[in-house]
Amino acid sequence: MRYCKSLVFATLLLNSQLSPAQTPVSITVIDNHSPGYYNYSLKTLLDGKSLAFPIPDNDYPMNFPSAPDLNPVQTKLGGWLQNPPVFSTHWTSTTIPIPHHWRVNNETAIVYPIDVPSSGYKNLTISIGVDNGVFVWIDGQYLGGSIVPGGVVRGENTYKLQNLNAGKHYLQVLREDHGGIDGYTIRVKAQAQANALGTQAHQAKKVTWMSIAGIQYQAQWSIDSIIWNDLGGLIAGDNTEKTVFDPIYDESRSYRIVELQ
Repeated sequence: MRYCKSLVFATLLLNSQLSPAQTPVSITVIDNHSPGYYNYSLKTLLDGKSLAFPIPDNDYPMNFPSAPDLNPVQTKLGGWLQNPPVFSTHWTSTTIPIPHHWRVNNETAIVYPIDVPSSGYKNLTISIGVDNGVFVWIDGQYLGGSIVPGGVVRGENTYKLQNLNAGKHYLQVLREDHGGIDGYTIRVKAQAQANALGTQAHQAKKVTWMSIAGIQYQAQWSIDSIIWNDLGGLIAGDNTEKTVFDPIYDESRSYRIVELQ
């Protein structure tokens, strides 16, 4: 098992003593800033074809334990539910920032790639808020879907997986809208085994460390050294020095870097 031999906390933080420790940590796998493959070509082709895609302004709550019929847009979507996905030409060629709003009454599709470290993820929680509906798969396995009236509320659609094995995975999301305004928010969290390299120093704005190629890192901050919060997203190591900045300066905060196995 490898871990960083040194970790430097710069800017108001000097001579920190570091101690590696094996521990399960909670990390953010996907959030509103995570890039994904995007398809906005579905438009209104699904409207009225099933209860999952009502015509505009028919706003009522429904749950969908079975996956919706997507045959009317199969040529648009291609093999997006395969692992790995086989995209049609209607998808973006690379991952891009996913827009939180899209054309009203249209449907859109998203595929988020997920790189899971060798120890895997446990207790994966997918939390989505959307106006109006959403349908969710992982590696083509349908997790659920619903239509919820009203605006966007994070957590109004929650899906859980006990384990996600090491390797490449894909979270597939289809967003539905049928009138008014639309909107979208997502957060996916999981537990990962990690080497935690930390410090008890209480002043920092800038966290710097030497990364190792093939390892993923997560910067975290805490006030009590018990509950740790993610500082930014996952960072891939490449044998260069890495730096993250905490935009909120608070001398009561401690910082650490966790190295995902």
